[in-house]
Amino acid sequence: MAAANESQGLKIAVAIFVTLTVIMAVSTYFAYTNYAEADAKLTKANTDLNNAKKAQSEDVQPPQTRKHASIVECSGPRVARRGKVDDGT
Repeated sequence: MAAANESQGLKIAVAIFVTLTVIMAVSTYFAYTNYAEADAKLTKANTDLNNAKKAQSEDVQPPQTRKHASIVECSGPRVARRGKVDDGT
């Protein structure tokens, strides 16, 4: 009977250890799952931001490109000196 009482502290210690181990395992799993989801969202947000910056930089044309584009847009049929339209043919 005395041996059974002496091992009671060991049984309690093992039960506490197992309980804390299970709690730690579950919390680690949920922390890792949340980290993976947050990392995926961050990667997608960074990709979207880079795409938006790239699209914005493509919308802003350098001065040389704008000058060339305005020349192309303005080139149309030429007007002759006497008021007749010269279509370049």
